[in-house]
Amino acid sequence: MPARLDDRGPPRLLDTPAHGDYRTRVDDAVRGGSTIARADLPDAVLRVLPDSGTHRHTVEVAY
Repeated sequence: MPARLDDRGPPRLLDTPAHGDYRTRVDDAVRGGSTIARADLPDAVLRVLPDSGTHRHTVEVAY
């Protein structure tokens, strides 16, 4: 059964440099992912936006 975002909340935003090695999941939580750098979040959003498979879905981004 997929983990639900509302069971543990969204990943915590960190004020650290970008890592570039984040993971994404559509309509599911990133297993073991509890943080994401603010610097990586815009990159993830720009990569997900053009993907029609993510439209009208929840996308989680975390390390």
